[in-house]
Amino acid sequence: SHSIITAEDEVARDEKAEIRPDPPLQLDLKLGTEAAFQRTLKSCIPGETKMIRGKKQECLEHIPKGSVARIGILAPPGRISEAFADWIDEGISSVTSNSGLSSAVLIPTSHVPPYGYGKSHGWTRIIRLAVVPLALGAFDSATYGQEAGGGIGPGTGYDRKIVQNRPFGPAVQPPKLTSPSDTDLITTLMQIARWHCRLSHVSAHTAMLTVSLPDIMERPGETMNKLVSFISMQSEEVGRGVPFSNIKSLQKVVTDAYDDVHSYLSKLDGKETPVAKLVEHLDSALGNELSKTNGLSDWPCLSFWDIQENTLGGIHSDRAKLLARSLSPNCTAEYTKCTVEKDRCEERGDVKCKK
Repeated sequence: SHSIITAEDEVARDEKAEIRPDPPLQLDLKLGTEAAFQRTLKSCIPGETKMIRGKKQECLEHIPKGSVARIGILAPPGRISEAFADWIDEGISSVTSNSGLSSAVLIPTSHVPPYGYGKSHGWTRIIRLAVVPLALGAFDSATYGQEAGGGIGPGTGYDRKIVQNRPFGPAVQPPKLTSPSDTDLITTLMQIARWHCRLSHVSAHTAMLTVSLPDIMERPGETMNKLVSFISMQSEEVGRGVPFSNIKSLQKVVTDAYDDVHSYLSKLDGKETPVAKLVEHLDSALGNELSKTNGLSDWPCLSFWDIQENTLGGIHSDRAKLLARSLSPNCTAEYTKCTVEKDRCEERGDVKCKK
């Protein structure tokens, strides 16, 4: 039998400086508008008081009729998202005797929940992954499925035991894509910002735990405790016995993602768009997203399919279309019902959305 390492053990071992590998050396990818964006990333924890526009709001936990608790692990498509789902599975599979864990189903997906409350989107609780800095998340999603440099794709080689073994991205492996252009990265960043806009609206009423990449990389034991506690919905006491899952494989995926970004950026300095210019463009794009939407709070959120400024021209690249399809609501998913026309338009890629 193997020993269980608790959060307390982790802290004690860290004090001896012999355990957890240091988070990977990271490029400074934070944009000037990054802090304002990260302030929009909300959670909704049952039992905690949540005030919206001066009114107390409950965090709903609807269980669809004929189902058990359905917990969505939501993230944009990417290698980091896949490794995150693996990490959750590795952590909770050793505590399956916990009744709250054994009775729930955990389903990874990149599709945003449709507008409405729990009875329309079919989730009991939602775990949202925020891959930040956002520029890193944009690059990871833009290169997901690209068959280059070791074959990037959904397969991670880990056999999940509890979390459903389905990819975050399209069910069908996308065609071989070329290396992303600057425009691809900017478009992807805007689409992901809009994805988070959608999730933040859901967090106003549905139980949601938002986990950021720094939470995982810098505080893995504490973060795993929170995840298991949120999934099982038991008192915080359960967190003291939660095992600390091995973080090395997830850290390697993140390190590889940073390496890929570094390699991509190192090739830009000899081109028309140097690194500083690309970062400036990304920062401007995120700033525009925040200003146009009142800090991603306006309803409805901007369309995944309409990225061009002041036009309903839609998007043209295969990469952008694949991602838009992956992020849009899936109105035919189990226990899902799209009651708002905007969602049906997003699902079919109808930018103008006129009946």
